Amino acid sequence: MSQQDAWNAGDLEAFMSAYAKTDSISFMGRNGITYGWHKVLKNYKNAYPDLEAMGKLSFEINQTTALGELHYLVLGKYTLMREFDQPSGYFSLIWKNINGNWKIINDHTSVTLKLN
Repeated sequence: MSQQDAWNAGDLEAFMSAYAKTDSISFMGRNGITYGWHKVLKNYKNAYPDLEAMGKLSFEINQTTALGELHYLVLGKYTLMREFDQPSGYFSLIWKNINGNWKIINDHTSVTLKLN
Protein backbone atom coordinates (compact mmCIF):
# COMPACT_ATOMS: atom_id res chain seq x y z
CA MET A 1 0.00 0.00 0.00
CA SER A 2 1.39 3.42 -0.92
CA GLN A 3 1.66 6.19 1.65
CA GLN A 4 -1.07 8.12 -0.14
CA ASP A 5 -3.41 5.10 -0.14
CA ALA A 6 -2.68 4.36 3.52
CA TRP A 7 -3.41 7.97 4.52
CA ASN A 8 -6.62 8.06 2.53
CA ALA A 9 -7.72 4.81 4.21
CA GLY A 10 -7.08 6.37 7.62
CA ASP A 11 -4.24 3.92 8.40
CA LEU A 12 -1.46 5.96 9.97
CA GLU A 13 0.58 2.87 10.92
CA ALA A 14 0.65 1.80 7.26
CA PHE A 15 1.49 5.39 6.25
CA MET A 16 4.41 5.28 8.69
CA SER A 17 5.71 2.00 7.24
CA ALA A 18 7.64 4.13 4.71
CA TYR A 19 9.72 5.51 7.60
CA ALA A 20 12.64 3.65 9.16
CA LYS A 21 11.31 2.28 12.44
CA THR A 22 14.11 3.67 14.59
CA ASP A 23 14.63 6.26 17.30
CA SER A 24 16.98 8.19 15.00
CA ILE A 25 14.57 9.27 12.24
CA SER A 26 13.70 12.95 12.28
CA PHE A 27 10.64 14.93 11.26
CA MET A 28 10.79 18.71 11.03
CA GLY A 29 7.53 20.63 10.78
CA ARG A 30 5.88 23.75 12.14
CA ASN A 31 6.41 22.63 15.76
CA GLY A 32 10.12 21.92 15.41
CA ILE A 33 12.01 18.65 15.18
CA THR A 34 10.71 15.30 16.40
CA TYR A 35 12.99 12.27 16.69
CA GLY A 36 11.90 8.66 16.61
CA TRP A 37 9.34 6.61 14.72
CA HIS A 38 6.95 6.21 17.65
CA LYS A 39 7.00 9.93 18.49
CA VAL A 40 6.34 10.90 14.86
CA LEU A 41 3.40 8.47 14.74
CA LYS A 42 2.05 9.88 18.02
CA ASN A 43 2.23 13.42 16.59
CA TYR A 44 0.36 12.32 13.45
CA LYS A 45 -2.33 10.66 15.58
CA ASN A 46 -2.73 13.80 17.71
CA ALA A 47 -2.87 16.14 14.71
CA TYR A 48 -5.14 13.89 12.62
CA PRO A 49 -7.45 12.03 15.04
CA ASP A 50 -10.06 10.97 12.45
CA LEU A 51 -10.78 10.71 8.72
CA GLU A 52 -12.32 14.18 8.62
CA ALA A 53 -9.13 15.74 9.96
CA MET A 54 -6.99 13.61 7.64
CA GLY A 55 -8.86 14.54 4.47
CA LYS A 56 -7.71 13.11 1.14
CA LEU A 57 -3.97 13.28 0.51
CA SER A 58 -2.24 13.72 -2.82
CA PHE A 59 1.48 13.96 -3.54
CA GLU A 60 3.36 15.61 -6.38
CA ILE A 61 7.01 14.55 -6.69
CA ASN A 62 9.08 17.38 -8.18
CA GLN A 63 12.63 16.02 -8.01
CA THR A 64 14.63 12.97 -6.96
CA THR A 65 18.38 13.19 -6.53
CA ALA A 66 20.82 10.39 -5.70
CA LEU A 67 23.04 11.25 -2.75
CA GLY A 68 25.27 8.23 -3.26
CA GLU A 69 24.34 4.57 -3.54
CA LEU A 70 22.33 4.35 -0.31
CA HIS A 71 20.52 7.70 -0.12
CA TYR A 72 18.07 9.73 -2.20
CA LEU A 73 16.66 13.21 -1.73
CA VAL A 74 13.02 13.58 -2.78
CA LEU A 75 11.38 17.01 -3.13
CA GLY A 76 7.68 17.43 -3.59
CA LYS A 77 4.35 18.94 -2.68
CA TYR A 78 1.39 17.54 -0.78
CA THR A 79 -2.23 18.64 -0.63
CA LEU A 80 -4.97 17.62 1.79
CA MET A 81 -8.50 18.03 0.50
CA ARG A 82 -10.87 18.61 3.41
CA GLU A 83 -14.38 20.00 3.67
CA PHE A 84 -13.44 23.45 5.01
CA ASP A 85 -9.82 23.91 4.01
CA GLN A 86 -7.07 22.65 1.76
CA PRO A 87 -3.76 22.59 3.61
CA SER A 88 -0.78 22.03 1.38
CA GLY A 89 2.93 22.48 1.48
CA TYR A 90 6.28 21.21 0.39
CA PHE A 91 8.49 18.43 1.68
CA SER A 92 12.02 17.16 1.42
CA LEU A 93 12.66 13.55 2.31
CA ILE A 94 15.89 11.65 2.66
CA TRP A 95 15.40 7.99 1.81
CA LYS A 96 17.97 5.36 2.78
CA ASN A 97 18.38 1.83 1.49
CA ILE A 98 18.32 -0.30 4.64
CA ASN A 99 18.89 -4.00 3.95
CA GLY A 100 17.35 -3.67 0.49
CA ASN A 101 14.34 -1.60 1.61
CA TRP A 102 14.04 2.14 0.93
CA LYS A 103 12.93 3.99 4.08
CA ILE A 104 12.54 7.66 5.03
CA ILE A 105 15.10 8.73 7.62
CA ASN A 106 14.49 12.49 7.48
CA ASP A 107 11.30 14.42 6.67
CA HIS A 108 11.10 18.21 6.50
CA THR A 109 7.55 19.34 5.75
CA SER A 110 6.24 22.89 5.45
CA VAL A 111 2.57 23.82 5.77
CA THR A 112 0.53 26.52 4.07
CA LEU A 113 -3.21 26.78 4.63
CA LYS A 114 -5.68 27.70 1.91
CA LEU A 115 -9.30 28.19 2.83
CA ASN A 116 -11.97 27.10 0.35
